[in-house]
Amino acid sequence: MRYSLIAWLGSLSLILGALFFQYGKGLDPCVLCMYQRYPHFIAIILGAFAIAKEPRLYPVVGVVALTSAAVAIFHVGVEQLWWEGLSTCSGNAELTVDELLGKQAARCDEIAWSMFGLSMAAWNGIISLVIAGLWFKAKA
Repeated sequence: MRYSLIAWLGSLSLILGALFFQYGKGLDPCVLCMYQRYPHFIAIILGAFAIAKEPRLYPVVGVVALTSAAVAIFHVGVEQLWWEGLSTCSGNAELTVDELLGKQAARCDEIAWSMFGLSMAAWNGIISLVIAGLWFKAKA
């Protein structure tokens, strides 16, 4: 249970960190940033259930965490201009809801914050892989 609890706290910490950067530091998330968050919300809910009642779900929660890592890796590729992002990532969409509200959407191909040369997306990818590994290592 120790590994699963650490993994669960990891997903919770990633979400709290993302919300801190968004609301505390004013860094609006791009579309891919939001897509990276959704699996962690699922991991928090499903992981709590798995820890409390159904440890056989640990590998499922691990796959959910891997989903966030996969989106993060794609996002890093977009940031590094290795490949194109979604049409909503770079302002190529015809008209977004944010534009209708008069707000400029954050771009996926621009790095808003980095530490030690790694963007938030890169850190999310690394940490999500560790979290997934912890879920897989946890014994049912």
